[in-house]
Amino acid sequence: RAGADEHARVLGAAARIVRAHADELADCIVAETAKPRTEALSNELYAAVDHATWLAKHAARVLRDERLRFPQLHLKTKKAWLVREPFGVVASITPWNIPFGIPFAQVATAIAAGNAVVLEPSERRNGVGTVMVLARPKPLAVSGAAKRR
Repeated sequence: RAGADEHARVLGAAARIVRAHADELADCIVAETAKPRTEALSNELYAAVDHATWLAKHAARVLRDERLRFPQLHLKTKKAWLVREPFGVVASITPWNIPFGIPFAQVATAIAAGNAVVLEPSERRNGVGTVMVLARPKPLAVSGAAKRR
């Protein structure tokens, strides 16, 4: 199982890939949604990169185990910890109107928390979701449904 450092490395690599291919991704978003190019870049791509970059830097701190303190007098001698554990596999079913920003943020957050992700882009706008799967920094299994698209 990969640790926080590996998750941060994958998120950093994903952010670099998005920045490197921002023009092609923006073209795909514009073609699928008819959004202005400026909106595709600022509201979808750069917001997604910012999210992944923040997670890469801060997820380990935010997700680490946390000691809980009890204000009740009768519980003062008790010890408790909030332990955050991955769910395992997370499904991401995404909308058509924000085809890159929301799926990317959901996938990045799930990866930062140590989960595997099953991504189901909208059937109405699946080109950007397919591009996102193909641009991943590490190999992953692609289902038969994704291969047919």
